[in-house]
Amino acid sequence: MKRPLLLLSAIFISCITVKAQYIDQPRVRIGLKAGLNLSGFTRDVGVFDQHSATYDNSPYVGAQNFIRLTCLFGITVDYPINNKLSFATELLYNGRGGAYQIENPNVYDTDEYGNAITAYDRYNFQIDYVEAPLLLQYKISVGQDNSTYFLYGGIAPAILVKSRTNYNYYTGDAADASSTTKKGILYNVNGFNISPIAGLKIAWNHDAPRMPFLDIRMEYATLPVFNRTESNGYNLRTGMWTLAIGGGLRF
Repeated sequence: MKRPLLLLSAIFISCITVKAQYIDQPRVRIGLKAGLNLSGFTRDVGVFDQHSATYDNSPYVGAQNFIRLTCLFGITVDYPINNKLSFATELLYNGRGGAYQIENPNVYDTDEYGNAITAYDRYNFQIDYVEAPLLLQYKISVGQDNSTYFLYGGIAPAILVKSRTNYNYYTGDAADASSTTKKGILYNVNGFNISPIAGLKIAWNHDAPRMPFLDIRMEYATLPVFNRTESNGYNLRTGMWTLAIGGGLRF
């Protein structure tokens, strides 16, 4: 499924670039974008499912639903409709997923003043996609510092490219402990998902040949993250949210 999405994106970008030659508007703008994602699950899953029959006797009691911090990067294309509206699409590598952290009472670290710091074992669900967001942007204002503000919304079809787990835990006792990472395959993840998007973009030097921008958006996966509702008595029914903060340069 990866090849059809990439092919459609390439055809779409080519078509709007050609069409832009026939309109009396600023040309289609292509840009580069990178940033950070904060994402998480809406329900506890797997061995962290508090309603499973074995949870109370498991080593995961007390685990806290946490966020996964990862990256996004890719290209953007903006196509003007009129002075207020523009259409945009992107092709992004978008890291998403969820995480849990478990306090490790046998281990501690110290800060620069020698004070003890609580140590945590962390379990990450790495769920990475190639996404092709389709967005409608509305210019709401122009600031005195030559900044332009856009509100936008749209949808982001996504194809799964990587799913695995990363378990970072401590071995040993007290301050002599060492950190270990154990990686594994994450099964039963849906190969396709789609997310509505809402966001705010701030651009500077809007009509200049090179335009830097800052972008903040929220996404929420409308399809289940996993293609099963449970596995071995553990819940797999969950949604996924993502807060993305990115920036880049449009040419």
